[in-house]
Amino acid sequence: MALCTVEARQRATQRTRNRIREHGPLFEVVEKGIPACMDGLTSLLVRAPDGWVGWLPSIEIVVSKEMT
Repeated sequence: MALCTVEARQRATQRTRNRIREHGPLFEVVEKGIPACMDGLTSLLVRAPDGWVGWLPSIEIVVSKEMT
């Protein structure tokens, strides 16, 4: 499992900021897609080490520093 650091962009929604604060900043990127639950935004399905899994909009986050 490769973990990446995820950060919220300056204009990220409060939802995105909360998810990163509550479950991150380390996540495994599981999938990239355009899920209906994200109103058609390209998003990343991420898994946190604490077991949380959810979608984060790509335009609201920066993914960096892949760790093994």
